[in-house]
Amino acid sequence: MKRWEVYLELMMEFIVAILFFVGILYVGPKLLGFLWPFVAGWLISILANPLRNFLEKKIKVPKKFGSALIIILALAIIVGLLYFLTGQLIHQVKSLINDLPFILDQIQIQLDKMNMWMEPRLQKFGLDVSFLTRGEQIYDTMMSTLTEWVKGIGGNSIQYAGGVAKGVTNGLVGSVVMILSAYFFLVEREEISVFCKKYAPQSVQEKVLLVKEHIFLALGGYVKAQIKIMGIIFVILFIGLALEGERYAFLLAVVISIWDVLPFLGTGMILIPWAIFKFVDQQFQAGVIFLILYLICLLARQLLQPKILGDSIGLRPLPTLFLIYVGLKLGGFMGFIFAMILGIVFHNFYKLGFFKPWMERVRKRVKLLKEIP
Repeated sequence: MKRWEVYLELMMEFIVAILFFVGILYVGPKLLGFLWPFVAGWLISILANPLRNFLEKKIKVPKKFGSALIIILALAIIVGLLYFLTGQLIHQVKSLINDLPFILDQIQIQLDKMNMWMEPRLQKFGLDVSFLTRGEQIYDTMMSTLTEWVKGIGGNSIQYAGGVAKGVTNGLVGSVVMILSAYFFLVEREEISVFCKKYAPQSVQEKVLLVKEHIFLALGGYVKAQIKIMGIIFVILFIGLALEGERYAFLLAVVISIWDVLPFLGTGMILIPWAIFKFVDQQFQAGVIFLILYLICLLARQLLQPKILGDSIGLRPLPTLFLIYVGLKLGGFMGFIFAMILGIVFHNFYKLGFFKPWMERVRKRVKLLKEIP
């Protein structure tokens, strides 16, 4: 075998692996978005199955009736929570939109105050102050863009209304499919399991069992960990902002707790600049409260994350950053979520030895290269 042939085979191995990875990141979120009712129904059936088994075995409730009862109860709880949370969010978003001009004026006033405070001190040390002017220009550009966007929403209200109507229709159809799929997944769980065991080869069954034991456990742990941490951060922020007298405490707590989930960002990117603005405006008590809130959130995450999350994901920072970047580039927010899930899956696949055949092929070709003169 010639050297160029070995190089070509090596290159093809890596190209196929990269294309497979990128293809999953690109197609996966779209496929997940298309099939979301079945995915959501399957997840609901997994969560509801222990309760269904309890009703069937302990209380002797028929399987179909018990499954329907659980689905109805679960949906009632979900709809009730969504109704309450959505109502709160809509109310606060409306208030925020009404107060937006005043808030923007206040931000401009605070920026002017900050510039007036910083400029003489920078000049005193002979430092360039032109970046302050550039900062004002960037802010003005952002505000102009925001204003045009708001005007665009008003000007295209019919188009937006049509889009909303279409979205509501699709959402209703998807919700009906989700409910039905959750019911059938729950009722026919044993039949599906028997069918898969009957026709799947033993080697495939063993691999599926390994995946179920390790990867599903890791994914479930990751999701549960993020929900727990996000819930704790939300409670801390909501209590702190409400005590400080912030009108939009609920909305801000929701937004910041979701933002905190994103790796390498966290609450500090919002709370620290906010605290600085408060100090510049001589609202020292509010500034101190925001800093304390940030420290409490940081401490809570640092204490909880290693225990709750560390064993679940196991990825190092650099691969995590790479997955976030590629996921966001290829699929937006859904791509980011899918990339993180994919990272956990691939990491556990590696630990389970699923990539050993591919790695062995690469090693053999590298060894062959060394032997060819």
